[in-house]
Amino acid sequence: MKKGVFSICILLFSFFLLVGCAHNISNGFDVYLKEHPSSLSKINIPVSYSIDPNTQNMVYSFRCFSTGIANKWIIKVGDMLKDYLEIKGPQIFKEFVPYNKDSSIPIHIDFAITNYAFKGFQAYVGMKITVYKNNQLLFAKNYNAIGVREGGKIFWGGAYAQRYAVHQSSQSAFDSIMTQFLNDLKHKLS
Repeated sequence: MKKGVFSICILLFSFFLLVGCAHNISNGFDVYLKEHPSSLSKINIPVSYSIDPNTQNMVYSFRCFSTGIANKWIIKVGDMLKDYLEIKGPQIFKEFVPYNKDSSIPIHIDFAITNYAFKGFQAYVGMKITVYKNNQLLFAKNYNAIGVREGGKIFWGGAYAQRYAVHQSSQSAFDSIMTQFLNDLKHKLS
């Protein structure tokens, strides 16, 4: 009898490990950014920008024991970067428009995520930013940042807090990279 109950428990446990929901938690990042503004320095120049094609299609997924190991959390990293740039870019630059080869804007910035991970309740982001001035390479640099740790939110909020934690930690990492980049850009343009 005990062996049968134990077998049923193992079977149910295995079933719950294998069956779960997939959650696209990159959705709503634009709303999160608007509701949770951060302050970045400003540069009064017009720029065009592009996002590397590999970054546009980048997807990262993970499971988190504290929010239900059966759930799969999906982050469309390229979509989150696009949301971030569309909201932050116009706040930072005089003009911030998608790249067009016929544009007369002299500064062009290309963004490429080199790595993204959400582990230990925080976002780890690597980004290569390449700047061109009048179609000539001005500089290219790799930046890395770790977002704020969100373990408390995830522990107390469970699956309901997972999206918010990823958004907050990712914004923190993106802000850190953008701050480093803006300092470098100001130095190169001075």
